[in-house]
Amino acid sequence: MEQGYIRITENDQHEFTVEAKLINGTLWLSQWQMATLFNVYTKTIESSLKAIFKAGLLKEYEVSRIHTFVNNGRESEQILYNLDALIFIGFRIASFETKAFREWVLKAFSEYTKKDNNKPQNVLIVLNSHL
Repeated sequence: MEQGYIRITENDQHEFTVEAKLINGTLWLSQWQMATLFNVYTKTIESSLKAIFKAGLLKEYEVSRIHTFVNNGRESEQILYNLDALIFIGFRIASFETKAFREWVLKAFSEYTKKDNNKPQNVLIVLNSHL
């Protein structure tokens, strides 16, 4: 299963670059991957997701799936969350990385909606930002 990816990097001038590869319009990340991306604790991601689901902003069964994989010869499972969940988390948490992510989201959607209606299924969007 191809999950896509998203990276937020900072250069020496404190400029952030957000790069994402979406597969079929989304990507899939674990709570640990989200925490690493946004430079926060995993517990922050976990509690934010619980609050989002409790408030009914998203339905967990619509934005998550169980990914089964083999680790050291043993079958393991982890819950992955899609881009919708990542966007909600990104607008809920405060960090330099989430600020860069929010700018990327707004720019990406703005640019994406301006393009031709025959949109590709795989999208690569890069944004350089100075915070």
